[in-house]
Amino acid sequence: MQNSKSKRGLNYSILAIVIFVVAIIFQVMISGMNAEFWSLLIGVFILISFGLAIIGAVYTIAGLKEGASIEQIIGLTISSVFLFIISYFLIEIYKRY
Repeated sequence: MQNSKSKRGLNYSILAIVIFVVAIIFQVMISGMNAEFWSLLIGVFILISFGLAIIGAVYTIAGLKEGASIEQIIGLTISSVFLFIISYFLIEIYKRY
């Protein structure tokens, strides 16, 4: 059975959200510690989730040729909101420095 591009995009978007939530949980767990390694690991998780959200959005947009489906709507919504949130935070960090 072959996965459609819309379904693949939805899976990537959900995976991006899961990895982002794991990064937030790690951030909360190490908030009292001064651990550079953990901060680097959290940054890597966030970058991976950002990349997965982009891949999910690309697959979902490529799946628009297949016809309208609920997977497209959900995948595009999740990817768009997630990319907007991450972009906003990156811009705010950039403004500080």
